[in-house]
Amino acid sequence: MPPFSTQDYQLIEAYLLEKLDAIERSKVEARCAQDESFRMEVLRYRTLIEAATEEDVIAFDQMLGQIETSMIHRGSWLEPIKQWVKQYPYAFGGGVILLALLAVFVILIPSPASPTDLFSTYYQAPALSISDNQAVVPWEKAYQTGDYGLALVGLQGHLASQNTSDEKWSRWQFYAAICELSLDRPEQAVGFLVKVLQTPTSSFLEDAQWYLAMSQLKRGETEVAEAIFARIAREGEKWKDKAGEMVGIINK
Repeated sequence: MPPFSTQDYQLIEAYLLEKLDAIERSKVEARCAQDESFRMEVLRYRTLIEAATEEDVIAFDQMLGQIETSMIHRGSWLEPIKQWVKQYPYAFGGGVILLALLAVFVILIPSPASPTDLFSTYYQAPALSISDNQAVVPWEKAYQTGDYGLALVGLQGHLASQNTSDEKWSRWQFYAAICELSLDRPEQAVGFLVKVLQTPTSSFLEDAQWYLAMSQLKRGETEVAEAIFARIAREGEKWKDKAGEMVGIINK
């Protein structure tokens, strides 16, 4: 079979899809009458086109949509493929097999989550710890209602008036860090959390480690966050299992 040019295949496609005017169609038919190999090529592509039913094309387009949705973080590069399928339906049979394999690969093997994605998925501000016999002060009320900016103002006032390293001071530092982190200021949160960790007797030590790791994750410091999560998974209690899960997710 002699090789056919790109123009030949475009002509065959246009003929089979009835895109030619009467004069052009007559030229193709005349060539088919004179050139047996060209006529056989036209018949071969007619068979392929007829095999691709309208339902198949719709299902194929839906599959492409699912692949494209799953690749939202990798960039949308499937539109040219969709256009190619519409322009060259005679290649549908082979294309659907190739893209079915691609669909399995893309959908079943997710793209690595970014640090910001992980933070958004797993971050949750902790509930406020208040003793039953303790009156709720203004900053605590603001924190409980999610007004982290107002809560932070009250906490900073307490911290400025008392420079110690007792449990109360450690508690203020911890919740100030949570306010900063909830306000999308991880760098400031890190500063408060480090001070908590410098208080060996604090009851917030493991919580401070967890939220320090989350702060580093928010900052994009994935390796630093992973190291902290790994240490919690080895030595922690409250956050041990969750930290191990985070290490596994980061290493995917």
